[in-house]
Amino acid sequence: MNLARIFHQIGLLRLNDKIIQKWKVNGDVDALIYALGDERYDMRFAAVKALGLLRAKKAKLSILKLLNDRVERVSIASIEALRKIGISSKIEKEIEVKIEYWDNKRESRHENNDSNHYHEKPKWKKRDWKAIIKQQLRKPMRWG
Repeated sequence: MNLARIFHQIGLLRLNDKIIQKWKVNGDVDALIYALGDERYDMRFAAVKALGLLRAKKAKLSILKLLNDRVERVSIASIEALRKIGISSKIEKEIEVKIEYWDNKRESRHENNDSNHYHEKPKWKKRDWKAIIKQQLRKPMRWG
């Protein structure tokens, strides 16, 4: 077992990109599979990308669990990794459903941004600040 992985398990070390890269270079598939369970999405993303590049068939089930990750970036990366590793037609159907889900979610987010927000200038931008400052400068200054 990897020393960094042991330290992470007991809470003495947080995963980072450098550790993930080291595991990728060393081809440590078990450590990368372990990293898929990290709470930080960027570490899950880096681990799934690395496993996809290594074409680790051993990690197929773990990557399949990430297909339903709540973070779109991780879910899409798991789709790419699964396609690199090789998948059955049943999994391909799941992937198509997941891609459609993310596309619909993106479209609805875009529609909500366009329709729900009335594009109006904020109150402070509506005011003619140059005129206000000129008016203030015309007033006499009071000293003391």
